[in-house]
Amino acid sequence: MYFFYITKVWDALKDFLNTMNVPDPHMIGVFIEKPRGITIAGERVAVANLTKEIQTFISGLEEQLEQDKQQVTKMVPLRQYELTLMRACRLDQQLKKKGGDIQVDNENRQIIVQVCLDELYY
Repeated sequence: MYFFYITKVWDALKDFLNTMNVPDPHMIGVFIEKPRGITIAGERVAVANLTKEIQTFISGLEEQLEQDKQQVTKMVPLRQYELTLMRACRLDQQLKKKGGDIQVDNENRQIIVQVCLDELYY
């Protein structure tokens, strides 16, 4: 098997490979190639199991990176009555349920909203 990945995934994948526990290390070999690639050689069953484990790790990491790309931070100035309405509607609790975060700056009368775009519309 041969894999080729982007830099962010590659750095995390190298750390994962260095810390992972291979059940039969004498039956499998993992070779790290120069242009961000991996070659796995060995017994067919051991290679298939390790490949599945690596692919599961990579798919989880790619999902995390995609969520991070869609994370939006916006600073919104508000009037005093808007801040009061926001607190009365408990907007901060609603955003936290959807995976977002809101910080209120009372001195400058503004809020800082962090939310994932996918979660906003559901």
